[in-house]
Amino acid sequence: MSSGSSEQCSDDDGADLLPVGNDGDAGHNEEIRNIIQDYCSRSVGSTDTMVANNDYAKTCRTTQQWYQEVDIDDDYDAVIIEDEFSILNDLIEGMYFSRKTDMQFTLQGWANKNNVQYIVIASNTKKFTIVCAKHDCPVYSCLWRLQAAQSKRLGDIWKISSIKNQHRCVSPIVDSGHRQCNSQFISFYILPIIRKQKDLKPREIIGRIESKFNIKVSYMKAWDARRKAIKVVFGSWEESYRTLNLFMDDVASAMPGTIYRIQSTQTNRFQRLFWAFGPSIIGWIFCRPVLCLDGTFLLGKYRGTLLTAIGMDANNGLYPLAFAIVESECNESWIWFLRQVNELLPVVTNRHNLCIISDRHAGLVRGCREIFPNVVHRHCLRHLRENFKKAIRQMGLGDVEFLCHKMYAAGNTDDKEFFIRCMEDMKRIKVDIHQWIVDRDVSRWSLTNDGGFRYEVMTTNAAESFNGVLK
Repeated sequence: MSSGSSEQCSDDDGADLLPVGNDGDAGHNEEIRNIIQDYCSRSVGSTDTMVANNDYAKTCRTTQQWYQEVDIDDDYDAVIIEDEFSILNDLIEGMYFSRKTDMQFTLQGWANKNNVQYIVIASNTKKFTIVCAKHDCPVYSCLWRLQAAQSKRLGDIWKISSIKNQHRCVSPIVDSGHRQCNSQFISFYILPIIRKQKDLKPREIIGRIESKFNIKVSYMKAWDARRKAIKVVFGSWEESYRTLNLFMDDVASAMPGTIYRIQSTQTNRFQRLFWAFGPSIIGWIFCRPVLCLDGTFLLGKYRGTLLTAIGMDANNGLYPLAFAIVESECNESWIWFLRQVNELLPVVTNRHNLCIISDRHAGLVRGCREIFPNVVHRHCLRHLRENFKKAIRQMGLGDVEFLCHKMYAAGNTDDKEFFIRCMEDMKRIKVDIHQWIVDRDVSRWSLTNDGGFRYEVMTTNAAESFNGVLK
């Protein structure tokens, strides 16, 4: 079985998305491949054990370690900053920084901590000069000035060459619009936090900044800072689309047996992605022959929908088997998803007495009928109850909750006599509502008439719960 493939589609549904990586740029692709493989080699010990290792950051050198390895002349009495995210109380002439951005962040942190503001009057690849924001104030001018330059002998190293005068404009009142507490500074400040807590919320960022600097930033500034920090850690959306083929290749290499398929438009734009991890494929044969299918909308820059096929193990635990990212939850995308399951996952197509449970989406009903004609298709009882509730209201009936309770009880019981009593209770209230539920084929939604195919899995809550975790 091929571990991965790409296909093109005549539709242009992905016109608003970014091009998939082009093999013509061999040098760029090779560089990206090396980066991904290097990351995978540090994240996974071996393909035999497949033990995840999140300690790869320990292999990176800190600023202090870098300076210890670099031979600096004794004439340079450098003041080394041990942590590039440190917030300093004082600035000292002769401080060295490994990058200009580190120096700028340190200056911003110092200004925020000491409640002073400055203006950049010169900034290029060689020099950097800032002055107090009130240097030209006609009433109370402050002549504080700092100059820094790139070291001629140490390459990219930057050094604070001079600090003139003292700040005379320190105010006890904190300015909520502090010019140095911008989204770029906040994104640098929260980078270590984002690496450990990827679900960091903007309101948490607001609280951290206020606690550290006594500056209350706006929600949008915190949101923008979080967006920038995530981009630094994970890369941009555009780069992710461009390197998707390479990424999936290396995922398949790190986890043998993983399969995937990418569909793009004729203009080489991303449209759909289907994948299933090798270990999940192998393990699913020991789970119940039941798959819950569901989709959920994504909240990223380019939106889209995540489709999932989730199984259940012997302990009623969720067992994710297959995934797809598509343009929307429409008939075409569901049929495409089911076709990939049929073509790429023989463990599913060869499974005896397989049962698929869904919310009765039109694309799912049609796809199951055309692609899996021999598979038992059952309906989610919870979704059916919601449709039942709408039908009751359209008929102008009262006792909505009572009827819904009777319908759900009838579907969720394996007692034949109790099922009949519930159905008769609904029929006495309204024959039409009883007929409505009978027309939905009782074998597809009631446990009593199921024949044992759904293994008492009555809803698609498993798939929805898993989708909720991913979001």
